[in-house]
Amino acid sequence: MRAFCWFVTSFILFAGSAPSAHESQDVNASGNASTAASAVNNASKPVSARDLFDGIVIDQTITRAGKDFYQLFSASWFDQPLAERYTVSVRELPSARFGSQIIVTFGNRRIYQGQISPNRNQNKRVSETAVEIAYKAVTEGEMQRLLFKDPDLGQDEI
Repeated sequence: MRAFCWFVTSFILFAGSAPSAHESQDVNASGNASTAASAVNNASKPVSARDLFDGIVIDQTITRAGKDFYQLFSASWFDQPLAERYTVSVRELPSARFGSQIIVTFGNRRIYQGQISPNRNQNKRVSETAVEIAYKAVTEGEMQRLLFKDPDLGQDEI
């Protein structure tokens, strides 16, 4: 755990302090002071660890049908507006008899649960429906979290 924290801290410090090669080329090529000032301003913005890990769709699928569902789901997920702000997890519970159960979670909440069959023909339709339901649940949950504050209740933990 310490190694992971050290890695994240060093990554944040390195990403926040070093301008990219593209920025240094712009400064050297143009010689413009405003470009140099904008490069310094961009480098001084603090980057939090939460910003580094937002916008991820985590793959916890096992079977080929589950992998196909995940690929279709993640492609459709990032077509949604502002979906890069949210990290969701796609988990599969395979069954030889009934197909696979797909569970999409956001934080500690289950926002979608459905079945896919081993026959992968309907994965596209099911994944698009899952994205619609999951995105609606995430945005409504975030809206409620921002609008309604209760001093007696704490935030969800990681």
